[in-house]
Amino acid sequence: IPVRKPIPPHIPRVDTVIEPEGVDLSQAVKIRDEITEYLDYKPGKIFVTRVIRPIYKVINAQGEAQIINADLPSQPVAKSNVSAAMVAMILVSKYIDHLPIYRQLKQFLREGVDLSESTVNGWVHKHIKLLEPLYDLAKKNIQRSGYLMADETPMPVLSEDKPGSTHKGFYWVYLSPVDKSICFEYDKTR
Repeated sequence: IPVRKPIPPHIPRVDTVIEPEGVDLSQAVKIRDEITEYLDYKPGKIFVTRVIRPIYKVINAQGEAQIINADLPSQPVAKSNVSAAMVAMILVSKYIDHLPIYRQLKQFLREGVDLSESTVNGWVHKHIKLLEPLYDLAKKNIQRSGYLMADETPMPVLSEDKPGSTHKGFYWVYLSPVDKSICFEYDKTR
């Protein structure tokens, strides 16, 4: 069973406190904070965003004690400890800058962040799945264009069937020059 590595304590933390809404907390007794951490990224800076949600005991109108705290903001992938900004940077580095995951992991390691390749690949695959409907829509819109330019680039691709061997794959770029829309597509055949 894979074990998630903890986020190193030396990475700076940026705290965001989220209080429950619609509740009078003037008479509330704070019990403790519930802290959720996400590995986050701003260009050139890795940090951890800590979402602190105080837990309170409040007395309702009927005189009963209730335990309340704010809801955790939604994440693109539930129960993940990485922010959307960090995943966006990883995806841009991989698909736009052609920087493989293993090289990105070396960059993170230089910053003192030791991430496993399987974890980062999991982030990539889960977030790409979320982006598929947007990609499909963009592709359909480009294909409907009255004027379309296309380019084919053959390239060797590592084969899953035979480890260490390659097959010829094709990388397609479609451009609608009228509205400047662009779409990339990979296929095993021409």
